[in-house]
Amino acid sequence: MHVLDGDEQHTLFGTDPAPGRVRRAADVQRVGLVAEVLALNGVLALVAATTCLEVHVATGSDGADDPYAAPARCDLTLPAYRQSAEESVTELMNLLKRRELA
Repeated sequence: MHVLDGDEQHTLFGTDPAPGRVRRAADVQRVGLVAEVLALNGVLALVAATTCLEVHVATGSDGADDPYAAPARCDLTLPAYRQSAEESVTELMNLLKRRELA
């Protein structure tokens, strides 16, 4: 598995001078293309980029002593502590398809 961090893409691809929304759309498209190429070569790619969706991966524990507050509103909550990775991926893909993002 390889994690593609949207914040690091500027270093990899250079800075695009386009305005905010246009630049972000291009950034997400570039990172998505890299993820697609990795997937075509058998590498699972996890993309962390700013998009119009918020997905909360609930682990059942934050692993720390500090209190944790789950997001009040998010587009999808994945209860990772009680379902398989495959089930979580299926739920996420269904959301992306409903929003016409996949």
